[in-house]
Amino acid sequence: SALGGVGGFGREGCIETLMSSSASAEVSPPPDVVQDRVGFVLNNMSSANVPSKALELLEALNSHDGTIPWFANYLVVRRVALEPNFHSLYLSLLEALALARLYRAILESTLQNARVLLSSSKIRSSSSERSLLKNLGSWLGQITLARNKPLLMRDIDLKELVCDAYENGRLIAVV
Repeated sequence: SALGGVGGFGREGCIETLMSSSASAEVSPPPDVVQDRVGFVLNNMSSANVPSKALELLEALNSHDGTIPWFANYLVVRRVALEPNFHSLYLSLLEALALARLYRAILESTLQNARVLLSSSKIRSSSSERSLLKNLGSWLGQITLARNKPLLMRDIDLKELVCDAYENGRLIAVV
């Protein structure tokens, strides 16, 4: 954005924190054709056509090796973190796809990107970064606790997170 994420008019500038993270760098993108297809499917999805869009997306994901980790990161960074109003739609899509490997990749990407935001130097002063973190936290709850799936301590140690945040002055972000 022209404001670089300052002033609350957009979070595109803050998304750079997530885009430049090691989680995003590890994932090699599929060919542009696959990326365009995934974007088209997600942009044209509604609650009424989730089953048919899930089939289209499954076709795109299966068309190229390594697409699932890229898609998980894309969904979390470019969609979930920025579009909290569509969380239920993306959750419906995940349920329609019913891919355990994709679910695990999305969970890992969500946790990794939350860690990136929590360790960001701007998290105390940037309401935009805290907003992204809030969206990821909400999403994390929807894909785990709301579905009776536990948040395992090996994935995220909530007690340690709160204690560390208190000691380092990041309680505003963690809570």
